[in-house]
Amino acid sequence: MMRTNVGSGERAVSVLSGAALLVAAGRSGSALGRGALGLAGGLLVLRGATGWSAAYSALGVGTADRSARPEGARASVTILAPRERVFRAWRDPDSLAGLLPGLREVREAAGGRQTWTFAGRRGAVAVRLVRDEPPDTLEWRVERRPSVSLHVRLVPAPGDRGTELHARLDHGRPGAAAVAVARMADLLTGRVLATAVRITKARIETGHVPTATVQPSGERRAPHAAWRRARVLARGEA
Repeated sequence: MMRTNVGSGERAVSVLSGAALLVAAGRSGSALGRGALGLAGGLLVLRGATGWSAAYSALGVGTADRSARPEGARASVTILAPRERVFRAWRDPDSLAGLLPGLREVREAAGGRQTWTFAGRRGAVAVRLVRDEPPDTLEWRVERRPSVSLHVRLVPAPGDRGTELHARLDHGRPGAAAVAVARMADLLTGRVLATAVRITKARIETGHVPTATVQPSGERRAPHAAWRRARVLARGEA
């Protein structure tokens, strides 16, 4: 089965260019010209209609990731603790700053508005807590790009074995601008989200946060000040 690997904008250009070549083929005075232009035009129209490029497929590249396919990430873990405790770990601004890699500080204002400040040059992002439903549901959305959202759902684990934490990053309406915002927020990759749920489990179950974790850039480094605050909070909860 062919997978879409051509973005929506490029597909439209392919169809229009192919149609123009087919028109030119019909007006060509030579059989060779009609054949060459007709073949090229037909291939471009097919490329645009199907969203698949043989050349992209052979090279292992594509443009659909940025414009035609929603991006996101999911991560889950089972934690030996009640839902209320896991919920507090994600709901409390100081605690949340110790869970997401790169997140340095969370400032909360009225109406569910929050400002997430990231380490280094990644800057700050305005978000809104749109769902705050203890003890099982949290959802944040980037203010200027509401299609970029982070969901946390907590359900009882089977056999009364604690809580299942399910975290999900969504881009409801894909687009280059939305992807850029999510990258700035360091929440784009599954690796970051998986690290966050592992930190949550370790912090709640053992009272310790891993001394190093995978950063969005793929580098490993010692925990920043927010993580040290998280360890202090974890000791206080134990």
